[in-house]
Amino acid sequence: SDISTFPLAEMGIFFSPEEPEVDEVCSKELKYLPLRGETSLLGSVQRWRQVKGYFTAAGGESFFTIGNFLGANLQRICGEANSASRSYYFLDQVSVVKAEPQPQPRPQPHLTPACSCTIFFETGSSQIAEPAPQCLQQVLLAAQSRPGWQLQIDGHTDDIGGERANRKLSAARAGAVARLFKEQSMPSEKISVRSFGASRPASHSPAPEGRARNRRVEARLLPPPLQVWQFQALEAFAVLYGYVRFFHPYAPAEGLDWNRFAAYGVGRVGELEKEEECLPVFRELFYPVAPTLALGRQGGKALALAPAPPQSAALTYWQHYGYRIGEGNDVYQSIRVSPAAGVAPLFEGAPSSEPWKGILPLGLHFELPLVLPDDQHAPDTSRLEILEQALVEAWPSDRDRQLANVILFWNTVQHFYPYRDILGEGWRQQLGVMLRQAAEIENPEAFTFFFKSCAALLKDGHAGLVQESELDDMWLPLELAWVEGQLVVTESGLPGQVNRGGLLKKIDGQDAVAIFHRDTALYSGTPQWKVARALKNLGAGEQYSTTALELEHGGRLFRAEVERDWGDFPEPALFLELEPGYFYVNLAAIYDIDTLLRWAPRLAEAEGVIFDVRGYLQNNCSRFLPHLLAEADTAGSWIKIPRLLYPDFFRPSFEASGWLLSPRAPRIRGRLAFLTDGRALSASESFLAFVRHYRLGAIIGGPTAGANGP
Repeated sequence: SDISTFPLAEMGIFFSPEEPEVDEVCSKELKYLPLRGETSLLGSVQRWRQVKGYFTAAGGESFFTIGNFLGANLQRICGEANSASRSYYFLDQVSVVKAEPQPQPRPQPHLTPACSCTIFFETGSSQIAEPAPQCLQQVLLAAQSRPGWQLQIDGHTDDIGGERANRKLSAARAGAVARLFKEQSMPSEKISVRSFGASRPASHSPAPEGRARNRRVEARLLPPPLQVWQFQALEAFAVLYGYVRFFHPYAPAEGLDWNRFAAYGVGRVGELEKEEECLPVFRELFYPVAPTLALGRQGGKALALAPAPPQSAALTYWQHYGYRIGEGNDVYQSIRVSPAAGVAPLFEGAPSSEPWKGILPLGLHFELPLVLPDDQHAPDTSRLEILEQALVEAWPSDRDRQLANVILFWNTVQHFYPYRDILGEGWRQQLGVMLRQAAEIENPEAFTFFFKSCAALLKDGHAGLVQESELDDMWLPLELAWVEGQLVVTESGLPGQVNRGGLLKKIDGQDAVAIFHRDTALYSGTPQWKVARALKNLGAGEQYSTTALELEHGGRLFRAEVERDWGDFPEPALFLELEPGYFYVNLAAIYDIDTLLRWAPRLAEAEGVIFDVRGYLQNNCSRFLPHLLAEADTAGSWIKIPRLLYPDFFRPSFEASGWLLSPRAPRIRGRLAFLTDGRALSASESFLAFVRHYRLGAIIGGPTAGANGP
């Protein structure tokens, strides 16, 4: 019918578990008034409109009713069909079928702002893949909420093609990304574009996967440069952060994500517009995690501090037995002593009830309790909960993370590093230097080199910084030595391809000696240990990845494509009889102490034994030493672990211990010699200290690593 608006608009279906009741039947007859000029309405096909639809029941219903369902606000009409304007509907082909499950629309991911994004490209192409990487939208979202920040877009290529062509291609790639941001209404003046061609590779591997990592564009949001007073504020934040995190015993803050807090605090300092904002922002940051902290300006209003806890009250405070980093070492511990929580002290002693006082940069004066009443009543943590939510929602910039890493590292050394004579008075000033340097670094790779150089300042073979991605790295299948300014191959896992005596010249096109010197500067320790580490890790990279080497042998240059591995080239024998009565024992390669102990009877009958200690002793060498001793060991205090109650390594005590070994049969009495060099570190040096002190034999070779002894 022409007049179909009403029946179609109100047409519906009602599913019900029971048959619905009908209050009144208006008519059971089909009455219609034919339109003028028509002999039969039902025969007038062109006047009818076909309407079809599908309705899905929820499940469990037995009946359905089809009809016009009027809204509650409409008048119900029932009467004879006597109007000249009519409409009709005819139901046909009603069927009930089992519905197939309809695919649910994929939920749209919740976008969180991000400050950087890397986009990869196909060889020779500047076309952004469809759909565009989600991280571009995340960077755009971040830029919209940080109008004062700049967007830096850097284009790169792999090393295929000439320099001029690669520069042009990298510019085209960066330009394509820039256009995408401009199309999203980002102002052109907020975008800067650079092209580097192949000059800044993310990977030096010639393998396809390595080159793929180099065909990229890096888009990075850069916050405004920090002012001089902001660097001073960062120093103040860093110092107060260490005091509160490690020495203020406020129980609710113990589970705070302190790493996030550091990055969040750095970001808040970077947002400040004037120096006067520092104090209120610092209070906003620190009062939730240290409610009894007093913080003000020097010479200002007197600081209000919570009263000292009564001497008889149960107290909570921090004790540090050394400092535990990660989960791999269970010797060192840090606990918050709490009688209420059943946490007993690690050692005797507690901090004074007097607050820890000091003056921070920008003239900020603080007083911080190191001891609090161990109150079992739940405190008001509403401000802490607000802070924790802010940490979850925060999205720190690359600069924020870099500065936060510096703050974490500096505080760890400041409060827990025991060699204060090496550290010296300059470590406090070093904080400002490192913060300023870190703030200027543009990319993660450069920051990694910088951060490792910070650890090298300690000159301690036990110290070092390793990226998580480097933990599974493999090495070149070569053993190298540094001889008269050359990298000499001393062992090879590729005989016939790379032979002993060859000189390593280049690694993936880069000067190998230059890489060696660069890496040597990044390791912490003595010169001999730095050389040993650099030689071991030279050319390390992703597992089973390939690298191109250029070597010289016999005056001839040649190239070799090699695969990194675990360095499984032939090792010297673990146990070897050189001639009757004379033995060689490779202590540095023996991992199972029981294997070594089984050889003790034969070694006890030997005329002479050479022990190779050119490396780290993986075995428990203290179980073997008694077979070398002629007298009881009385050195009971050469191992000292600091016990700390105060910040800044103030008033430390030490727990002294030793091995206190006794001679054990069978005793190895022959002439003994111990080979060593700069690879002997830590446990190896402890072993050799016994050799020297008790005159067990001749120590032959170069100086050891010097981490805890000669």
